[in-house]
Amino acid sequence: MCTIFGIGICKLLVTCSNVNGGLYVLDVKEENYQLTKLLTNNCRGIARWGEHFVMATYDEINLVDANGRILLRSQRTPLDYHGVFVHNNKAYIVETRTNSIGIFNPLTLTREDEIRFSQENRDIHHINDLWIHGNRLFLSMFSLETEWRSTEGPSGVVLEYCLDKGQITHIHDQKLSKPHTVILGEDGLYYCNSLEFEVKKDKEAIFRCNGFTRGMEISGEVLFIGQSVTKKITVAHEKDIRHHLNVSLDSGIHVLDRVNKVSMMIPIPDSQPYCLLMVDKKEDKIRSTHSSTPS
Repeated sequence: MCTIFGIGICKLLVTCSNVNGGLYVLDVKEENYQLTKLLTNNCRGIARWGEHFVMATYDEINLVDANGRILLRSQRTPLDYHGVFVHNNKAYIVETRTNSIGIFNPLTLTREDEIRFSQENRDIHHINDLWIHGNRLFLSMFSLETEWRSTEGPSGVVLEYCLDKGQITHIHDQKLSKPHTVILGEDGLYYCNSLEFEVKKDKEAIFRCNGFTRGMEISGEVLFIGQSVTKKITVAHEKDIRHHLNVSLDSGIHVLDRVNKVSMMIPIPDSQPYCLLMVDKKEDKIRSTHSSTPS
């Protein structure tokens, strides 16, 4: 059990998606923590596969060990990879550029199948993150009905797709502001409503800060929530942020104790944290299901 205010011990992998970003390990011991950079790259989603991890960068997929050592690389393809989830020994990886989820063999990092949400080979929906439970696939995206860049006002959705039926079955929330990380917890569906600077659970805001929320982990009553430096704070984008009283230029990881309603922030040197993954969490509670590495 991880509780950061007298926290116990836990370890998280943290990816950062800026050009000089990378993969970090955050070791938390009682009230102390240590952040160590393992490698430098434009790192995105990461999920456990047995003793190893499948990690996406902007244009390739890596199989890495717990020390950040790259064991295998895919061919480089500029598909703007985002979220990763391993399910039944297949890696489901968001290919944002083509509105797809590629399905990969994690042993060889070869692409074997796909789920398409548009036949356009350009970014229409801006799909971000995914979570799989049984035949239920949960997705966050910037827009479902129209091209996200042309929408007026918040158009993001968190939806559910049935892997067996091959169709969207439910819209869990809509009119969201650039939503990201999706987690199906024991007590509800969690997701980042990023440009509103908040985390929601089943449509209800449970955390707010002053920066772009992306990347999240849950350990009991403790939430770890990434905060990125808000992109493109310019006159052209004032409409996105003008209702906020102030915007933080800090990046880091908020640690929220939901019982006592207190939080602290662990700063990180990269401006764009993307994914948080607790490496010592029970297998059925991580971004991976039925995912033991073949011997």
